[in-house]
Amino acid sequence: MGFLFALLGPFQEYFFFKDYWRPFLIFKLQLGNLIIAVEDVILGFALGGLAAVVYEFFLGKKFIRRGRINYQDLFIIIIIWFSCLFLLTKFLGLNSIFAVMIGYLISAIVIYFRRKDLILNIFLSGLFTGVGVLIFYLIYTKFFPDYIEKVWLLKNTRMGILVLGVPLTEILWAFSIGTILGPIYEFIMNFKQKKTNG
Repeated sequence: MGFLFALLGPFQEYFFFKDYWRPFLIFKLQLGNLIIAVEDVILGFALGGLAAVVYEFFLGKKFIRRGRINYQDLFIIIIIWFSCLFLLTKFLGLNSIFAVMIGYLISAIVIYFRRKDLILNIFLSGLFTGVGVLIFYLIYTKFFPDYIEKVWLLKNTRMGILVLGVPLTEILWAFSIGTILGPIYEFIMNFKQKKTNG
């Protein structure tokens, strides 16, 4: 999952740079209007990897294969995400951070209705990922206290809500990512939770 999100990170940033934030980039490659930042690839890999394993790690859950790989379901999830991102930003003018969140949450709902046994994975992966990003920002802003003020484009709007000095949108974005990346591997690979003895 880390590799998948490492690829999606720069694509997502194309929209975020327009209306959500303009972070400082140290290593970047510009292809036309698309900016590919090494930082986005690394962050995408780390966040995707965290969200994918956090549920199993903290609760000690194990999964086993129960059937064939669900390529069709993976395609549906990708279509939902892309559709929300394009339609909500291009036609409804919604800020890209909210369009992305809605895409992730709708995808998580689809997973839930197809696999109700993954409900704890969905919710707790979202919760752990959201808390993880909050902790990251609390530490990061100790070293760079004016970072959010300089890069965040929502700071002086109705959506510019801070929680302990961290943008609420960042916490909710991380939660929404966790709800999809936490259970997606088990969902697509058709894994079910291994029952423990006793």
